[in-house]
Amino acid sequence: MESYIKNLERYDTRALYNDFIKAEPFNHIVIDNFMEVDTLNKVLNEIKSYSDDVWYDKSNAVINNEQDSIVQSKKIAVTDYNKMGPLLQQFMDFSKSKEMISFLESVTGISGLHDDPYMLGAGIHRTGTNGRLAIHADFNIHPNTNNIED
Repeated sequence: MESYIKNLERYDTRALYNDFIKAEPFNHIVIDNFMEVDTLNKVLNEIKSYSDDVWYDKSNAVINNEQDSIVQSKKIAVTDYNKMGPLLQQFMDFSKSKEMISFLESVTGISGLHDDPYMLGAGIHRTGTNGRLAIHADFNIHPNTNNIED
């Protein structure tokens, strides 16, 4: 996962945790220059090159196929790992790596975080003009494992 993150060990996770806990109106942090811009631009250009048949919409989605709502509208997504290009696959692999998850646990104080190996509701989402994708949970109980933890 070459150059996505500028060495996670350089961050003071205790200070980031304090910033996260104190943030308003909800817990969050902003880390400037966290990811390498050149690498992210390569991933973005790869995503922009995807043909229409790689993206799905609510008419052919396995999950999130509800009608437009207050939570989302005009949204399409790439959630099939095998349809992602190699750069996006590398990005997704790093995002769910033990290193990244451990970092997120330290920064948020939330233990037991893990990735979703099924990527239900995960991936890259694109919202059309005047569309929206609000903060939401796709599900509380994982439909494949029938529990919260996998």
